[in-house]
Amino acid sequence: MKSNYAFKPKNDAWFEFVDAFPGLAHIKDGTTRSYLHINPNVLPCFGASSPQEIIGLTIDDLDQTMKPYWVAGFATQVTELDKETVATRAAISNRTQLLIDKNNRLHLLNTTKVPIVSDVSRRVLILTVSIDVTKNMSVFFILKQYMEIHPAKKKACIATMNHLGIIKFFKEILSVKELFCLFHMMENRSYKFLAQQMHISVKTVQSHINHIVEKSVFHTIAQVLENVTHKKIYDYSD
Repeated sequence: MKSNYAFKPKNDAWFEFVDAFPGLAHIKDGTTRSYLHINPNVLPCFGASSPQEIIGLTIDDLDQTMKPYWVAGFATQVTELDKETVATRAAISNRTQLLIDKNNRLHLLNTTKVPIVSDVSRRVLILTVSIDVTKNMSVFFILKQYMEIHPAKKKACIATMNHLGIIKFFKEILSVKELFCLFHMMENRSYKFLAQQMHISVKTVQSHINHIVEKSVFHTIAQVLENVTHKKIYDYSD
């Protein structure tokens, strides 16, 4: 249900700050925990197309529609951080949050919450700012997270390849082990190193590499690596 409480002070610097912030930013009512003001960067994470769809709602309201997409416990984590911010009247900084949007895109957010106390009413507002640091995640971490989100391994592999922007280089979806081999080879690891890390024989590693090439649109593993590494694989925004 939407909150009946609406608050936006005229020429308020905090609201202007939210509008200008380059990352995700919003302000909530500290009592009802309903959203009062958000910037456009928040919309994809909440499955919305305009701020008006979010204003007046709480994270629990959004959880009803976004739960299939969000990482398990995300709404609860947000609520607990909000409660802590209001109770302590102190900023909470550098908290890491994992989020999946409606496009099945994984986000790693570095979040800070700041209490704003009105001099007149003593009402507490919660300013939240988040920087999306997804581009700093390793490819192995990305695959691991998608595997935790998607019980079906193939779906996790599809999500990972889409996230990294490499799916266009393949005619078939790579398996988990094939992705592990590919990721290690992107770091110039030897077959022997792969065998030790994956607890398999060098011969099995070679088999996985052959399958990677067969599933790709290229003819050699060198061509595969040249193309997937020339792609900015840590930048999923393009």
